[in-house]
Amino acid sequence: MIKLIIPFCCILFYSCQDNKSNNNPQVLAVANNDSIKSFSAVEKDSAYFISYQFSKQTNRIGAAVYTYNNDDEKGFIILIDTASKSFKLITNKRDTLILSFESDRVYTVNSKNYKVLKLISDKGVTDGEVSYFFNTEIGLLLSKSNTWRIGKILNPEKNNSDYLQLTALFYKVLTDEEFYKPPTPQAEIKFTPPKIE
Repeated sequence: MIKLIIPFCCILFYSCQDNKSNNNPQVLAVANNDSIKSFSAVEKDSAYFISYQFSKQTNRIGAAVYTYNNDDEKGFIILIDTASKSFKLITNKRDTLILSFESDRVYTVNSKNYKVLKLISDKGVTDGEVSYFFNTEIGLLLSKSNTWRIGKILNPEKNNSDYLQLTALFYKVLTDEEFYKPPTPQAEIKFTPPKIE
């Protein structure tokens, strides 16, 4: 019995140590889950609600790390470094996608300004391009496929003091056709119609 207890204690002690040399975003994602964020999701012609434990942290280089943990392994991490215009999405705690900066808008709701970034993953991929609308204070507002009827939109809690503010902000983003619509693809091959003589 003693032979089993000693290795178990060693493993427990080792796992509780703080590894300060590791700045891996997945490690940062585990600590300080401070709130729950709920999203309405549409996927494969079905609609459902999904809740995430949410935390926001700043890593050593000054980038903000937004962590959305979920029991169903649908969690993800978004790294935002506005100073260097570096944006990344980590899914399944291993797959990293570079998010391209498309544009941004500032919306004013009751004299408070909200800067919303539009980021795109898999830019130019016909069936894979996804737009993410993001605010550095609130986090992810909504994401949507630029091809399919798939997406998620943040559900503001009705008992939250900012419920009306967020509802008005969503309305402004969703009705801003120029900002909300998918980007126009740029054809790499130009087609010249044949001349008929």
